[in-house]
Amino acid sequence: MRIEDLWGALRRSWWIVLIGIALGLAGGLVATTITSKVYVSETQVFVSTRTTGTIAELQQGEVFAEARAQSLVILTTSQSILQPVIDELDLKMTLGQLTGMVSASSTPSTPVVTVKVSAGDPKLASDIAAKITARLKDDSGTLDPTTGKTSPVSIVVLSEATTPTDPSSPNRSMNLALGGFVGFAVGLIAALIRGQRKTLPVVENGLVRVEAPKQPRPPSSASSSAAAKPQAQAVKQQNLKQQKGNTAGNGK
Repeated sequence: MRIEDLWGALRRSWWIVLIGIALGLAGGLVATTITSKVYVSETQVFVSTRTTGTIAELQQGEVFAEARAQSLVILTTSQSILQPVIDELDLKMTLGQLTGMVSASSTPSTPVVTVKVSAGDPKLASDIAAKITARLKDDSGTLDPTTGKTSPVSIVVLSEATTPTDPSSPNRSMNLALGGFVGFAVGLIAALIRGQRKTLPVVENGLVRVEAPKQPRPPSSASSSAAAKPQAQAVKQQNLKQQKGNTAGNGK
């Protein structure tokens, strides 16, 4: 299809495209309204090691801390961390349900671990995140248990869990933009189909006839002559007036 055909379809059926956009925006708004809100509370911890000595020993300590950060990611969603959180907060949920609400990830090449908790209640999300952080600090020794010695691993909280004010989902702006785009696409396709139906072949008596879009007919000769008659009469009357004026002037 040529660009001229597309532009022509838009000009002839612009109202169909407009209706499609309006319906798409309405659909996006409805989807945003009926979707349950989800709030995310986030906290970050830093895995440090008690290492002193030469530069080589310090570098080994950094590598050691990064490795322990990976272990901390696994420990965050383990039963040893989450079950005490359920008991302390008296949560009416199972361990599996809480595990689905918690996620942990480590920043590449750094001993930083990010813990995120998603919940329908913003206060609940921040409370769970704070309890998980506290449990990680208390159980940091399990990352590298020692016998009769202080564990070389310690957890430092970089950012405390806060109560979110805005939901992370649904994203109203994105839903409206997506709905408007889908509505525009559907309306454009409908306009093109409508334009194509006007030029579909029609079979009559075994013969194929193509109906082209109707074009405005030029004015007929009868209408042209009818329109020209008043002008001719006006010119004739003007000439008669001039002749009478000339006659009157000659008579004087």
